[in-house]
Amino acid sequence: MSWKVVYYQTKRGKEIVKEFINSQPNKKRAKIIWMIKLLKEHGKVLPKTYLKRLTGSKNLWELRPGFYRIFLSFIQEKNILLIHAIIKKTQKTPKKDIKLVKKRLNEYL
Repeated sequence: MSWKVVYYQTKRGKEIVKEFINSQPNKKRAKIIWMIKLLKEHGKVLPKTYLKRLTGSKNLWELRPGFYRIFLSFIQEKNILLIHAIIKKTQKTPKKDIKLVKKRLNEYL
């Protein structure tokens, strides 16, 4: 059974991750979409080069297509919530982005 991807929506109905993906150049967008398809097929068993749990978190993960980071959480009944996306420019993930991801996950749940 495959996983279902759910996009986080703001109160105004904006799907931030989907909009982020659609705004990327064609080749980059294709790679991100390909990795999301892998995620749907394999869930948590992707290699760490593709999917990694955020340090200090039980259920926050990052999908890692190149310099992009798609933050997500595995939620009930084989659903994957895509919460936030960035282009990673530094070694460490910015704390403000991690705070935002946690806030959005709490709002969703």
